[in-house]
Amino acid sequence: MGWQHLSDRRGRDAGCPRGAFPAYDAQWLARRPFHDRRHVRRVQWRDLCAGPVVDRLGRAQPPAYAAEFRDRRLVHRHPLRVREPAMTGLTVHIPTLETERLILRAPQMSDCEPMMDFMATERSKFVGGPKDRRDAMRGFGHIAGLWVTRGYSLFIGALKDSPDTPIGAFGPYYPLDWPELEFGWSIWDGDHEGHGLVTEALRTLIPWSWDKIGRDTAISFIDEDNARSIRVAKTLGACLDNEATRTANMSDGLFDDGEETDVLVYRHHKGALH
Repeated sequence: MGWQHLSDRRGRDAGCPRGAFPAYDAQWLARRPFHDRRHVRRVQWRDLCAGPVVDRLGRAQPPAYAAEFRDRRLVHRHPLRVREPAMTGLTVHIPTLETERLILRAPQMSDCEPMMDFMATERSKFVGGPKDRRDAMRGFGHIAGLWVTRGYSLFIGALKDSPDTPIGAFGPYYPLDWPELEFGWSIWDGDHEGHGLVTEALRTLIPWSWDKIGRDTAISFIDEDNARSIRVAKTLGACLDNEATRTANMSDGLFDDGEETDVLVYRHHKGALH
């Protein structure tokens, strides 16, 4: 296993004894045009070097050759690099949960368009809207990204008879600027409001969240004018947290937006779901 040395003619012409490979040959090659390196024949080095060093053409180099180039910085035009293992991809496990009428699943790219349509309407005013399509698209990416960074996020809900058609987002939500874990929900199509779908989804997702996340309390931010969501929170066993509400609406608080209406904070406790 090794390298065939430079030809005898090149070695004699340069006054280099045969076998003085690392110190001489590395410097000689550094001063030669890149194509002249074909006079050095590569032999299999994978058994000798776990992370082979390659030149820019992808050709493996022996350990001594690589050490000379790295330590003495002899090559500038054609530096060597260490071959990195190929990325195999990132795998995030997002479960699919079911209720009587719903499938609660991972976000899909096809869900982005319905969410952008919803966020452009007045119906989205209780979840930060209306927003233009670019901001809504970033919001969708945030939901999906939290699955990677937190290990949990909102599920996309769909009816069982149409699993690829989203009707809204439900479940645990904890962005970086939130004070603590929130249970959130939104129905994207007004035709699905008033049918108990939010309560049905959260009755499955709240126990899942306690087990998955390991917490025993969470909150829901609800605009004080959003009577439907207040009823949902109470139905799920949440109670108004006056101190958290005051903190959220105080000057420089999370929801200090200059509007007259306040955001209420309803608190969920593990075991309170009924």
